[in-house]
Amino acid sequence: MVGDTVSANIMMLGIAAQKGLLPIEVDSLQKAIELNGVAIEQNLRAFNWGRLLCEQPQSVFTAAGLNSKKSENMSIDKYVDNFSGILEKYQNSEYSKIFLSNVKKVIEKEHQIKNSEKELPLSRKVALTLFRAMRYKDEYEVARLHSSGDFAQTLLNGNKNAKLEYYLAPPLFSKKDPETGHLLKRRFGHWVYKVFKVLSYLKFLRGTKLDFFGYTLERKKERALAKKTITTINKISEILNDNNYKKIIEFLDIPLSIKGYGHVKEKNIKIAEEKWDKSFDKILNNQNLKKVS
Repeated sequence: MVGDTVSANIMMLGIAAQKGLLPIEVDSLQKAIELNGVAIEQNLRAFNWGRLLCEQPQSVFTAAGLNSKKSENMSIDKYVDNFSGILEKYQNSEYSKIFLSNVKKVIEKEHQIKNSEKELPLSRKVALTLFRAMRYKDEYEVARLHSSGDFAQTLLNGNKNAKLEYYLAPPLFSKKDPETGHLLKRRFGHWVYKVFKVLSYLKFLRGTKLDFFGYTLERKKERALAKKTITTINKISEILNDNNYKKIIEFLDIPLSIKGYGHVKEKNIKIAEEKWDKSFDKILNNQNLKKVS
Protein backbone atom coordinates (compact mmCIF):
# COMPACT_ATOMS: atom_id res chain seq x y z
CA MET A 1 0.00 0.00 0.00
CA VAL A 2 2.75 2.49 0.92
CA GLY A 3 5.56 0.81 -0.99
CA ASP A 4 8.65 1.18 1.21
CA THR A 5 9.93 1.15 4.78
CA VAL A 6 10.23 4.95 4.97
CA SER A 7 6.53 5.33 4.19
CA ALA A 8 5.78 2.51 6.62
CA ASN A 9 7.45 4.57 9.36
CA ILE A 10 5.29 7.57 8.45
CA MET A 11 2.27 5.26 8.57
CA MET A 12 3.24 4.21 12.12
CA LEU A 13 3.49 7.89 13.00
CA GLY A 14 -0.10 8.31 11.78
CA ILE A 15 -1.25 5.45 14.03
CA ALA A 16 0.49 6.99 17.06
CA ALA A 17 -0.98 10.43 16.30
CA GLN A 18 -4.50 9.04 15.94
CA LYS A 19 -4.18 7.18 19.26
CA GLY A 20 -3.13 10.44 20.94
CA LEU A 21 0.24 9.04 21.95
CA LEU A 22 2.16 12.10 20.70
CA PRO A 23 2.25 15.54 22.38
CA ILE A 24 1.68 17.16 18.96
CA GLU A 25 -1.55 17.93 17.10
CA VAL A 26 -2.34 16.01 13.91
CA ASP A 27 -2.48 19.26 11.90
CA SER A 28 0.99 20.22 13.13
CA LEU A 29 2.40 16.85 12.05
CA GLN A 30 0.86 17.22 8.59
CA LYS A 31 2.37 20.70 8.25
CA ALA A 32 5.75 19.33 9.30
CA ILE A 33 5.54 16.71 6.54
CA GLU A 34 4.74 19.46 4.01
CA LEU A 35 7.56 21.72 5.24
CA ASN A 36 10.03 18.84 5.00
CA GLY A 37 9.53 19.05 1.23
CA VAL A 38 10.42 15.41 0.46
CA ALA A 39 7.83 13.13 -1.18
CA ILE A 40 5.06 15.26 0.36
CA GLU A 41 2.12 13.57 -1.33
CA GLN A 42 3.41 10.06 -0.64
CA ASN A 43 4.20 10.80 3.02
CA LEU A 44 0.87 12.50 3.66
CA ARG A 45 -0.90 9.53 2.12
CA ALA A 46 1.05 7.14 4.32
CA PHE A 47 0.33 9.28 7.40
CA ASN A 48 -3.41 9.28 6.72
CA TRP A 49 -3.46 5.55 5.95
CA GLY A 50 -1.96 5.05 9.41
CA ARG A 51 -4.69 7.16 11.01
CA LEU A 52 -7.36 5.19 9.15
CA LEU A 53 -5.74 1.88 10.11
CA CYS A 54 -6.12 2.89 13.75
CA GLU A 55 -9.88 3.48 13.38
CA GLN A 56 -10.99 1.19 10.54
CA PRO A 57 -8.42 -1.62 10.12
CA GLN A 58 -10.66 -3.82 7.97
CA SER A 59 -11.13 -1.02 5.44
CA VAL A 60 -7.36 -0.64 5.15
CA PHE A 61 -6.80 -4.41 4.87
CA THR A 62 -9.39 -4.58 2.10
CA ALA A 63 -7.82 -1.66 0.21
CA ALA A 64 -4.40 -3.29 0.52
CA GLY A 65 -5.72 -6.66 -0.67
CA LEU A 66 -4.74 -8.33 2.59
CA ASN A 67 -8.04 -9.98 3.45
CA SER A 68 -7.63 -13.74 3.56
CA LYS A 69 -10.96 -14.25 1.78
CA LYS A 70 -9.51 -12.79 -1.39
CA SER A 71 -6.87 -15.52 -1.70
CA GLU A 72 -9.37 -18.19 -0.69
CA ASN A 73 -11.79 -17.10 -3.41
CA MET A 74 -8.98 -17.13 -5.96
CA SER A 75 -8.75 -20.41 -7.85
CA ILE A 76 -5.84 -22.63 -6.84
CA ASP A 77 -4.38 -22.38 -10.35
CA LYS A 78 -4.39 -18.58 -10.26
CA TYR A 79 -3.04 -18.57 -6.71
CA VAL A 80 -0.10 -20.80 -7.64
CA ASP A 81 0.53 -19.10 -11.00
CA ASN A 82 0.83 -15.75 -9.23
CA PHE A 83 3.72 -17.07 -7.12
CA SER A 84 5.22 -18.79 -10.16
CA GLY A 85 5.26 -15.51 -12.11
CA ILE A 86 7.05 -13.70 -9.30
CA LEU A 87 9.67 -16.44 -9.05
CA GLU A 88 10.31 -16.25 -12.78
CA LYS A 89 11.09 -12.53 -12.40
CA TYR A 90 13.12 -13.32 -9.30
CA GLN A 91 15.34 -15.84 -11.10
CA ASN A 92 14.17 -17.47 -14.34
CA SER A 93 11.59 -19.83 -15.88
CA GLU A 94 13.48 -22.95 -14.78
CA TYR A 95 13.42 -21.80 -11.18
CA SER A 96 9.69 -21.15 -11.49
CA LYS A 97 9.15 -24.66 -12.91
CA ILE A 98 10.80 -26.21 -9.83
CA PHE A 99 8.20 -24.44 -7.72
CA LEU A 100 5.31 -25.49 -9.96
CA SER A 101 6.30 -29.13 -10.23
CA ASN A 102 6.55 -29.55 -6.45
CA VAL A 103 3.29 -27.77 -5.68
CA LYS A 104 1.32 -29.59 -8.39
CA LYS A 105 2.25 -32.96 -6.87
CA VAL A 106 0.50 -31.90 -3.66
CA ILE A 107 -2.50 -30.45 -5.52
CA GLU A 108 -3.04 -33.77 -7.33
CA LYS A 109 -2.77 -35.70 -4.06
CA GLU A 110 -5.07 -33.34 -2.15
CA HIS A 111 -7.78 -33.79 -4.80
CA GLN A 112 -7.78 -37.49 -3.84
CA ILE A 113 -8.42 -36.81 -0.14
CA LYS A 114 -12.03 -37.56 0.78
CA ASN A 115 -12.39 -34.86 3.43
CA SER A 116 -10.43 -32.17 1.56
CA GLU A 117 -12.02 -28.75 1.30
CA LYS A 118 -12.94 -27.06 -1.95
CA GLU A 119 -10.32 -24.31 -1.47
CA LEU A 120 -7.50 -26.89 -1.08
CA PRO A 121 -6.02 -25.34 2.08
CA LEU A 122 -3.08 -27.75 2.17
CA SER A 123 -1.97 -26.93 -1.38
CA ARG A 124 -2.28 -23.20 -0.67
CA LYS A 125 -0.13 -23.54 2.45
CA VAL A 126 2.41 -25.61 0.55
CA ALA A 127 2.55 -23.01 -2.25
CA LEU A 128 3.03 -20.13 0.20
CA THR A 129 5.63 -22.04 2.22
CA LEU A 130 7.71 -22.97 -0.82
CA PHE A 131 7.37 -19.51 -2.37
CA ARG A 132 8.73 -17.83 0.75
CA ALA A 133 11.61 -20.29 1.02
CA MET A 134 12.62 -19.99 -2.65
CA ARG A 135 12.29 -16.22 -2.80
CA TYR A 136 14.74 -15.22 -0.09
CA LYS A 137 15.56 -11.53 -0.31
CA ASP A 138 19.26 -11.43 -1.21
CA GLU A 139 21.31 -8.61 -2.75
CA TYR A 140 20.10 -9.36 -6.30
CA GLU A 141 16.44 -9.23 -5.28
CA VAL A 142 16.85 -6.02 -3.29
CA ALA A 143 18.56 -4.51 -6.34
CA ARG A 144 15.80 -5.72 -8.68
CA LEU A 145 13.02 -4.36 -6.47
CA HIS A 146 14.70 -0.95 -6.22
CA SER A 147 15.47 -0.62 -9.92
CA SER A 148 12.54 -2.23 -11.75
CA GLY A 149 8.89 -3.11 -11.34
CA ASP A 150 6.01 -1.41 -9.54
CA PHE A 151 7.86 -0.79 -6.29
CA ALA A 152 10.71 1.06 -8.01
CA GLN A 153 8.33 3.06 -10.21
CA THR A 154 6.26 4.19 -7.21
CA LEU A 155 9.37 5.11 -5.24
CA LEU A 156 10.94 7.07 -8.08
CA ASN A 157 7.72 8.85 -9.09
CA GLY A 158 7.11 9.90 -5.52
CA ASN A 159 10.63 11.28 -5.10
CA LYS A 160 11.38 12.97 -8.44
CA ASN A 161 12.94 16.10 -6.95
CA ALA A 162 14.70 14.40 -4.05
CA LYS A 163 18.15 12.91 -3.77
CA LEU A 164 17.36 9.50 -2.38
CA GLU A 165 19.53 7.92 0.28
CA TYR A 166 19.50 4.23 1.17
CA TYR A 167 20.20 2.61 4.51
CA LEU A 168 21.61 -0.85 3.87
CA ALA A 169 23.54 -3.54 5.70
CA PRO A 170 25.31 -5.66 3.05
CA PRO A 171 26.61 -8.80 4.83
CA LEU A 172 29.95 -8.64 2.97
CA PHE A 173 30.77 -5.04 3.87
CA SER A 174 28.87 -4.14 7.04
CA LYS A 175 30.26 -3.98 10.54
CA LYS A 176 28.51 -5.70 13.44
CA ASP A 177 27.11 -4.10 16.54
CA PRO A 178 29.57 -5.10 19.31
CA GLU A 179 26.71 -5.67 21.78
CA THR A 180 24.09 -7.47 19.68
CA GLY A 181 26.24 -8.91 16.89
CA HIS A 182 23.71 -7.63 14.35
CA LEU A 183 24.82 -5.97 11.13
CA LEU A 184 24.85 -2.17 11.27
CA LYS A 185 23.13 -0.25 8.50
CA ARG A 186 25.10 2.39 6.62
CA ARG A 187 23.89 5.35 4.62
CA PHE A 188 24.48 5.24 0.87
CA GLY A 189 23.90 8.08 -1.58
CA HIS A 190 21.65 8.12 -4.66
CA TRP A 191 24.53 6.66 -6.73
CA VAL A 192 23.57 3.26 -5.29
CA TYR A 193 20.63 3.19 -7.73
CA LYS A 194 23.12 2.59 -10.57
CA VAL A 195 24.67 -0.25 -8.58
CA PHE A 196 21.18 -1.70 -8.12
CA LYS A 197 20.64 -1.66 -11.90
CA VAL A 198 23.84 -3.60 -12.50
CA LEU A 199 23.21 -6.08 -9.67
CA SER A 200 19.67 -6.79 -10.88
CA TYR A 201 21.11 -8.00 -14.22
CA LEU A 202 23.52 -10.30 -12.38
CA LYS A 203 20.80 -12.38 -10.71
CA PHE A 204 21.79 -15.31 -12.99
CA LEU A 205 24.83 -15.70 -10.70
CA ARG A 206 22.58 -16.57 -7.76
CA GLY A 207 23.48 -19.96 -6.34
CA THR A 208 26.48 -20.47 -8.62
CA LYS A 209 30.17 -20.59 -7.68
CA LEU A 210 30.49 -17.01 -8.95
CA ASP A 211 27.85 -15.75 -6.52
CA PHE A 212 30.18 -14.16 -3.97
CA PHE A 213 27.18 -12.98 -1.91
CA GLY A 214 26.18 -16.63 -1.60
CA TYR A 215 29.21 -17.47 0.52
CA THR A 216 27.87 -15.57 3.55
CA LEU A 217 26.39 -17.64 6.38
CA GLU A 218 23.02 -15.91 5.96
CA ARG A 219 22.69 -16.91 2.29
CA LYS A 220 23.89 -20.46 2.98
CA LYS A 221 21.17 -20.85 5.61
CA GLU A 222 18.52 -19.51 3.23
CA ARG A 223 19.53 -21.89 0.44
CA ALA A 224 19.54 -24.78 2.92
CA LEU A 225 16.04 -23.77 4.05
CA ALA A 226 14.79 -23.80 0.44
CA LYS A 227 16.23 -27.31 -0.09
CA LYS A 228 14.77 -28.56 3.18
CA THR A 229 11.36 -27.17 2.22
CA ILE A 230 11.43 -28.89 -1.18
CA THR A 231 12.47 -32.19 0.42
CA THR A 232 9.65 -31.90 2.98
CA ILE A 233 7.03 -31.05 0.35
CA ASN A 234 8.11 -33.99 -1.81
CA LYS A 235 7.70 -36.27 1.18
CA ILE A 236 4.26 -34.78 1.89
CA SER A 237 3.15 -35.58 -1.66
CA GLU A 238 4.25 -39.20 -1.10
CA ILE A 239 2.64 -39.87 2.28
CA LEU A 240 -0.48 -37.66 2.19
CA ASN A 241 -3.67 -39.55 3.02
CA ASP A 242 -7.02 -39.10 4.76
CA ASN A 243 -5.55 -39.88 8.18
CA ASN A 244 -2.67 -37.39 8.22
CA TYR A 245 -4.28 -34.68 6.07
CA LYS A 246 -5.20 -32.27 8.89
CA LYS A 247 -2.00 -32.96 10.81
CA ILE A 248 0.11 -31.95 7.80
CA ILE A 249 -1.93 -28.76 7.38
CA GLU A 250 -1.15 -27.92 11.03
CA PHE A 251 2.51 -28.87 10.61
CA LEU A 252 2.96 -26.29 7.83
CA ASP A 253 2.42 -23.51 10.38
CA ILE A 254 5.99 -24.26 11.53
CA PRO A 255 7.82 -23.36 8.27
CA LEU A 256 5.32 -20.52 7.72
CA SER A 257 6.43 -19.00 11.04
CA ILE A 258 9.79 -18.12 9.43
CA LYS A 259 9.48 -14.43 8.60
CA GLY A 260 11.59 -11.31 8.51
CA TYR A 261 15.10 -10.58 7.28
CA GLY A 262 18.64 -10.71 8.58
CA HIS A 263 19.03 -11.59 12.26
CA VAL A 264 15.24 -11.66 12.75
CA LYS A 265 14.83 -14.34 10.11
CA GLU A 266 17.87 -16.22 11.40
CA LYS A 267 16.30 -16.38 14.86
CA ASN A 268 12.97 -17.57 13.42
CA ILE A 269 14.71 -20.27 11.35
CA LYS A 270 16.40 -21.60 14.49
CA ILE A 271 13.11 -21.69 16.44
CA ALA A 272 11.24 -23.36 13.56
CA GLU A 273 13.90 -26.00 12.93
CA GLU A 274 13.76 -27.09 16.56
CA LYS A 275 10.09 -28.03 16.00
CA TRP A 276 10.24 -28.94 12.29
CA ASP A 277 12.00 -32.32 12.34
CA LYS A 278 10.35 -33.47 15.57
CA SER A 279 6.82 -32.67 14.34
CA PHE A 280 7.32 -34.09 10.86
CA ASP A 281 8.96 -37.25 12.21
CA LYS A 282 5.82 -37.89 14.28
CA ILE A 283 3.74 -37.78 11.10
CA LEU A 284 6.19 -40.09 9.32
CA ASN A 285 6.30 -42.54 12.23
CA ASN A 286 2.52 -42.75 12.37
CA GLN A 287 2.55 -43.38 8.63
CA ASN A 288 5.06 -46.21 9.00
CA LEU A 289 3.10 -47.78 11.88
CA LYS A 290 -0.03 -47.88 9.73
CA LYS A 291 1.91 -49.58 6.95
CA VAL A 292 3.22 -52.29 9.33
CA SER A 293 -0.22 -53.00 10.78
